[in-house]
Amino acid sequence: VQGAKVLEVVAWTIPVYAVSLFLVKVHHSRKDMKAPLRAALVSLGTNFLLSVLLMGDYGVFGLAWANLISAFCQTTILMLNLSFFKFQDLIRTKKFALVATTVGCLVMATFLYYCQPLLPVAETKIGLLVKVLFLVFSSILIYGLALGAMKFPEIKLLLQRKKLHGL
Repeated sequence: VQGAKVLEVVAWTIPVYAVSLFLVKVHHSRKDMKAPLRAALVSLGTNFLLSVLLMGDYGVFGLAWANLISAFCQTTILMLNLSFFKFQDLIRTKKFALVATTVGCLVMATFLYYCQPLLPVAETKIGLLVKVLFLVFSSILIYGLALGAMKFPEIKLLLQRKKLHGL
């Protein structure tokens, strides 16, 4: 039960980390290793500080929010260190696919929000494990289907590879 609610928060980190990973690669391709290191250190410090501050009152939810906020910090620092970067480039589908990943996260979060209460209450540890595993794997499937519907380029490549290898 609580795991599904935490996943709702964690789902929002997916597009942020996707953009961050791309921006790290941009910096590395420009032979700039210092900006990603600075961004990672700020993210680490922010995550640590917010985890300590939020964990007491909010428990695991505080940790999830700390992770999300620190990921935003890292991505923002990486963006600001690119002189050629313009914010409108972030929302263009062909460059970063932020729209598709955000919609995918919204669909997945909506699925978790409405599906989790419909599942039977698991009284045992095995029952809870089965419930969490179901929610995790079904969320991955829902997210993948949403990305496919949004014509996310990597989903198309994945399907082409499966056809090529006969899977």
